[in-house]
Amino acid sequence: MSKPDAAIDQIFQNARALQQSGDQQGALNLYQAIMRQSPDHVATLLELSMICLGIGRNDTADALTRRAMQLAPHEITTLINRGVVLYELGDLDGAIHHYRQGVALDPELPELHYNLGKALEDQNQLFDALEAIHQALKLRPAFPEALNQMGNLLLRLNRPEEALLALRAAIELRPNFPPGHYNEGLVLLLTGDLQTGWEKYEHRWHHAGLAHAKQSHPQPEWDGKASLDGQRLLLYGEQGLGDMLQFIRYVPRLAKQGATVILESPASLCTLFKSIEGLAEITRKGSPPPAFDLHFPLLSLPHAFGTTLESIPATVPYLAPPVETIDNWRRRLGNHDEIRVGVVWSGNPQHHNDRNRSLPLRELGPLLDLEGFRFFSLQKEV
Repeated sequence: MSKPDAAIDQIFQNARALQQSGDQQGALNLYQAIMRQSPDHVATLLELSMICLGIGRNDTADALTRRAMQLAPHEITTLINRGVVLYELGDLDGAIHHYRQGVALDPELPELHYNLGKALEDQNQLFDALEAIHQALKLRPAFPEALNQMGNLLLRLNRPEEALLALRAAIELRPNFPPGHYNEGLVLLLTGDLQTGWEKYEHRWHHAGLAHAKQSHPQPEWDGKASLDGQRLLLYGEQGLGDMLQFIRYVPRLAKQGATVILESPASLCTLFKSIEGLAEITRKGSPPPAFDLHFPLLSLPHAFGTTLESIPATVPYLAPPVETIDNWRRRLGNHDEIRVGVVWSGNPQHHNDRNRSLPLRELGPLLDLEGFRFFSLQKEV
């Protein structure tokens, strides 16, 4: 090895050490120094691509792995990293193609089978995904991430008891494993064990897709137990509009405990939420909130109240549109003899699971042909 190569190799090893210790910026600086001296250093291209992916520079990660593929198309690490980048870019076909190439080169790598299983699940190839995750666990039985993925797959295949076994095995291997606890919570909620399910659901704050939704204020967060008498409590939604519509039902209970309840709401729901009993004030999301003493996320209320199937607040209806709105629509729609049916066929297209929540309008064709009914589109965005 020449001296320049030896020097670059030493810088690379130093960068790897910094990366593994958590000093991503320090590692990034060293990798960039290598790139200035040796722009075709494949190992650096690949490590740098993963750092860029982690800090949201996906386009740069894409370019780096493209270059690595040109230089070393048959290297297993090149195929893995290229697959990871394509997966993050949403190119599932491309990711699966590169993972399968990697498996053909080295079928003994459990990470490859795990990555392949994740991509196949996202493509709704559930049985192929299950086979890939089985293979990952066969190669490495103590693989919490793969057990967690197995739990997700089994739940989607309507096998909740097996899903719980897989998730609890993951947690046993790694007790501090938020994804396992979070997913166990989802399974428990679906199977009716609400008390334990809501407790586990609190691990959502460590979930990559939900952690950003937790608000931080100088005022303390309510602990779910302390007296609310005389306290101004700011409630906020953390996920979709449907979640807010479901869990806003807890507001009267908070008011009965003496809280002055202030709700942060998307503008689209402010008018509807004015009908809720016990709600003192509504502030629009994105606007500075009024003065408050405590704050709390809406979807933590079932846990705070120890909700079971028997104690779900069921005073219905708890929401009502304004009378003038009802009268306006009666005038617009006129008299009728047929049964009126409102139809919505898709949700937020940006939702990570939209492929399992929405359907094309054409699939409602047979329904819309039924006689004796009049159908109305309630779809806000077509």
